[in-house]
Amino acid sequence: MGDYEVIETTPYNIRIEKTSLKPLAVDGINGTFYNLRGNEIYGLAMQDGKEIETNSYVTNFEGLKRGVIYFDGNKLHHAMIYNAKTEIKDYIKWAISGISLYPIYNPKAEGFVGAYADVLRATKHTALGFKGNKVYLIASSKSLTLDNFRKGLLNSKLAFDGLINLDGGGSTQMNFGGKKLISSTRSLNHCVRLLNL
Repeated sequence: MGDYEVIETTPYNIRIEKTSLKPLAVDGINGTFYNLRGNEIYGLAMQDGKEIETNSYVTNFEGLKRGVIYFDGNKLHHAMIYNAKTEIKDYIKWAISGISLYPIYNPKAEGFVGAYADVLRATKHTALGFKGNKVYLIASSKSLTLDNFRKGLLNSKLAFDGLINLDGGGSTQMNFGGKKLISSTRSLNHCVRLLNL
């Protein structure tokens, strides 16, 4: 789809999982933000009601509300939260955080200022979005600012009830059908995995 690679699936076909510190080797896309040196997730990443890593039930370490997409086993949700354990009352089949792109878009309020504003620059970006019971795994095939990445998606043939930006830059990776659609040599902490094709 133009500057975007898009995989459409269902929420039942997604699993948030660790990647053994290697480039993406399964079908899916990279996950949320993490520290390359300490290999620590800097966002929310949960599967089957549990964080996949210590503290990955919060969206950041500053106490700010950030964009989250989660699946309760029946329905997909977009929420602005900090702590999934205290702010989400539903069962969490899976959840992941990033920067909210729709229906709310305010990176500054989510703390992406100063050194953290680097994620807004022109680079490759990855997103997760949904409409009804359809989930879209999205990656840009060329460098775009986050604002242009968002505008391109909102002006595309896709429609969204919720949309978040995941980690980008060198972390942007997408595999489908065993093929690397967007590749990188960067080792990943975790991913949004497609279970079945």
